[in-house]
Formats: sequence, C-alpha cells, structure tokens
Amino acid sequence: MLNRSDITSCWGRWQLTDDGTDILALDYWPQMSSNSQASKLALQAQAQLDAYVADANFQFDLPLRPVGTEFQCRVWHHLQQIPVGEVQSYGDVAGLLGSAARAVGGACRRNPIPLFIPCHRIVAKQSIGGFSGHTSGQQIDLKTALLQHEKAWQYGR
Repeated sequence: MLNRSDITSCWGRWQLTDDGTDILALDYWPQMSSNSQASKLALQAQAQLDAYVADANFQFDLPLRPVGTEFQCRVWHHLQQIPVGEVQSYGDVAGLLGSAARAVGGACRRNPIPLFIPCHRIVAKQSIGGFSGHTSGQQIDLKTALLQHEKAWQYGR
C-alpha cells in the first residue's frame, strides 16, 4: 500500500510517497492542502527536513528507492555524492559518467525524489539550469533558494 503524506519547509509543501519501507517519490506542491495522516517515513523525513533547514550541512539518512533506468540510477547515485555547498555542471557529470550533458539533464528532470537526491546541485555552465523539468517559475525559485541555503550559488555567479 502506498502512503502519501505532506511535509513542509520554509520553501513550501512537498508530497512524500512511500510504501512503508522506502521513500519512492517527493513532489513539490507549494499550494497543496495539508494531509492529516502522516506515515512513519513522512514523520522521519519531516524531522530530517527540519534539521536541514536549521543546518544546511545536515546529511539526510532516509531509505530511498527511486525507480528509473540503469543510467538514471547511476546519475542519481552520483548526485548523492556531491557535498553540500558544491555544484557540478551537467557537462561535468556527463564527463564523469561517460555520457552527454543532455542525458544527465534528462535524468535530473526525472529524479523522483528531489531534495533528498540533490539534483539542485547540478547547474548549467552559464546559468542555474533547470529543476524538475522547469526552467522558470517556482521550481527555479526553489532551486535558487536551496543552493543559497547551502551557500553554493549566488546571483551573477
């Protein structure tokens, strides 16, 4: 059985999907109404999100099970190795994984668990790049806020 629970931060509301054992998805829904039933994993995720908000260096330790292709999983694993406060470009990651920048961007776009799998730490060579398939609007504002929280990005970099 899948559980869907709301978790919140100063950046907005997220809907977490879990199966009771692992977190499967995290979707940004800044306007979503509150869900009164939070799963055990959602409560754990909320506590860790609160710790991250208080200290950007907090290391998430949550059971994650993203579903994707072998390549997407390689990219997502790499994202989890990027330290807080650092960014890499799509091209940098592509070079490390023997791929193309567009393929890395596609894997980031399809990341089912953003924030906990920190695709916000991947930027374009000359700009902040996209976030969750968006190149403007609330998603880019969120990516900017997360990177600023981690002291990894300033405007006009």
